[in-house]
Amino acid sequence: MRGLVFAVLLTSASTGSLDELAVRLDELAVRDARVVMEATTAARPVLVLFADRHCYACLQMVEVFMGLRDRSPQGVALFLVDPQRADPATAFLVSRYAVWATPMTVLVDRSGRVVRKLYGYQGLSTLAQEVDRLGER
Repeated sequence: MRGLVFAVLLTSASTGSLDELAVRLDELAVRDARVVMEATTAARPVLVLFADRHCYACLQMVEVFMGLRDRSPQGVALFLVDPQRADPATAFLVSRYAVWATPMTVLVDRSGRVVRKLYGYQGLSTLAQEVDRLGER
């Protein structure tokens, strides 16, 4: 039964194939995680999505991330981080936010405090509401 459910899920990607979504993840992921660290100390709310190219739910979250980005949340910085990157800044972020599974979304308020962590796939409407609340803080 599990294999059947998994096969059904794999055919449901809406904007492209899994390979295309993996390419988008690579394109959208921050190249230097220090940018994320700087944003969280700049008195600005931040959303950080940790997504791995080897995770189906993460690839679905790339679509959600693009939708969030397209709706241009006022004053909220959006970052996509691939926790598999082998650099010290990414390792620091993974440790700082205790990323133990992907996808994981971290919402950071203007004071740099984590206000919420969301684990697993989150739909666009859910994340849009979270971003709106974060922007109001």
